[in-house]
Amino acid sequence: MTRRGQCFWMAIAVLACIAAGFGENRDAPATKASQDRAESRAEMLRKTPETLLIQGRQLAMTGSVIRNRMPTIGRPPASYLVMRIAAGDGKKMPSGLRCVALHGISGEEIWTQETIESRPAADALELVARQAPDWKQPIDVVVVLEDAAGTKHLLRAAGVEVMEVW
Repeated sequence: MTRRGQCFWMAIAVLACIAAGFGENRDAPATKASQDRAESRAEMLRKTPETLLIQGRQLAMTGSVIRNRMPTIGRPPASYLVMRIAAGDGKKMPSGLRCVALHGISGEEIWTQETIESRPAADALELVARQAPDWKQPIDVVVVLEDAAGTKHLLRAAGVEVMEVW
């Protein structure tokens, strides 16, 4: 086969692949209008309720983002989140409740931490998530809680303040 013939058949093969849709991202929205209607993951997380009813107890979450500005040797200082989940009526926390993930949401940016220090107490569940981004404005925090039966629940704290420690 001549060089010209090889080029002809290569062009036919490329056109066949294009016609068959190879190389297309089939998961992408088809039009700009559908992209505008598609809800972002950050928007979906922001719709999480700020209270949660588990085992007859109404739970809510409060907390702070701590921006550590203290001088350190070695690793640069990092921000961390300190959150507290408690029943609004001051009653005992539901048994077997634990946090399996935490999401910090700033604009469309989502930071997820699955290694969370947990300090259960009779009346609250205290959480610490380290190595957070260096946020400068209030953020939304969504935690994924798992109860004793293995059911997962979402709980949100909106407008969590960022504090600096010098």
